[in-house]
Amino acid sequence: MTSAVKPLPAWRYGLPLFNAVVYRGTLVILRLLGRTVWRWRLDGLEKCPLDEPFLLLPNHTSLMDPFFVGSPVNRCIRSMASRSVLKIPYLGAFLKTVGSFPKMKYTKDRAAMQTLQRLFDEGFAILLFPEGNRSFNGETAPLLPGVGRLIKRLGCKVVYARMNTNYFFQPRWAKYPRWVPIEVTYDGPHTYDPDQTAEQITADAQKHLTVVPHLKNPAATWGFRMAHGLPQYLWACPKCFELETLAVAPDDGNSVVCGCCASRWTLNVECMMSGTTEQSVADAFRAIEAHFGAPPVADRAHFDETGVALRGAGGELLEVPPHDRKGVLKCKGEYQIHTSGLRIVDGDTVLWQASFESIKAISVEMANLLHFRIDGTLHRVVLPEESPLKWDHFLRKWRRHEVGSEH
Repeated sequence: MTSAVKPLPAWRYGLPLFNAVVYRGTLVILRLLGRTVWRWRLDGLEKCPLDEPFLLLPNHTSLMDPFFVGSPVNRCIRSMASRSVLKIPYLGAFLKTVGSFPKMKYTKDRAAMQTLQRLFDEGFAILLFPEGNRSFNGETAPLLPGVGRLIKRLGCKVVYARMNTNYFFQPRWAKYPRWVPIEVTYDGPHTYDPDQTAEQITADAQKHLTVVPHLKNPAATWGFRMAHGLPQYLWACPKCFELETLAVAPDDGNSVVCGCCASRWTLNVECMMSGTTEQSVADAFRAIEAHFGAPPVADRAHFDETGVALRGAGGELLEVPPHDRKGVLKCKGEYQIHTSGLRIVDGDTVLWQASFESIKAISVEMANLLHFRIDGTLHRVVLPEESPLKWDHFLRKWRRHEVGSEH
């Protein structure tokens, strides 16, 4: 007869000794930052169970979100993170040490689901982002349909974490953070009846996590160089709609100016643009999106003649093996999004092409690197003179038009 396994000391949070020391030390630093730099405004923290497993589901706009929402909880939070993030030198190793585990985006990852199930069975709280990606405008995106299936399969308690101001702290497109209080509302724990469908659970989760960025109460805020990065997100002027004409104003890092129509806007911390017109960054992008249509076309006359919706010269296509972040050159030439799919050409010669149906898991990763998968192989789009967010938008919308799904 074998003896029972002796449980780890409570202070270890269920982690090996080294990991527990790093996790505890990290909590001390993060909570100090939370009370000073981030100016935490926490509501409902006591609703997080401390002695049983549960899913912690937040909205997602900032790379700092796992720290904003996980570090106030007085227990170990195991986070599901993008596999690409965990490959980053030093950062990836640190995140793994404090309990993060990898998941490939927009594709079935059996190993990640098995890890999640094992950790849940061991009694851990699991943090994952049900939108699947960071929002560019701060508004909650449609949740992945697998969220409801996961909650139903686990039969677990769920705590939702709504962050109203994380977008203002550093929008996904921004290069620099701002000084804004971080508001987190913990909502739960919620349980779901076994008779509820996965679709009903997903819809309820969407309702609980839908956020429009705002400050609940007045607070001192401040930012600098707030326009840096915005021209990649607003890849066309929201006034004249010329492509790639916005640039950070040379005399003011908080302003952008159009090189075509000379329109100018100044940003504030809450991402409002004042100047030629008055609008939010989110509304400016919606105007651009509406102008180019669905599916989007950059030049209607050229499209009617050639079937090419978007083109970009001087591009490279890299194939990225599992353990090589740099990638291997596969093809060079002019990128084209054509009615038949994505292709690379040299004059009239097609060097490489793929149908929209074969292109899976389209995503923009850290450093605004545009990736997609074909037959499980990761590919990277390199267009140095073009906004990767523009190509991401066109590619996803054309795939939706042709296949019925953006990924």
